[in-house]
Amino acid sequence: MEEGIRKEAEASPDDPDVQNKLRLLLWILGHHKESSEAFQNARRLGWSSTSSSLVAL
Repeated sequence: MEEGIRKEAEASPDDPDVQNKLRLLLWILGHHKESSEAFQNARRLGWSSTSSSLVAL
């Protein structure tokens, strides 16, 4: 699952929803530093909890 989402993030580096999906997965896996970086990237790209269908699991 992690490999698939990482590939999706590489294929769509400017998609804030994909970056958020990566963030959530990394957090669940315990990769908190990488998760934080993905979150910052998603926010920079325009992600917000009010416009996203995927906020938390």
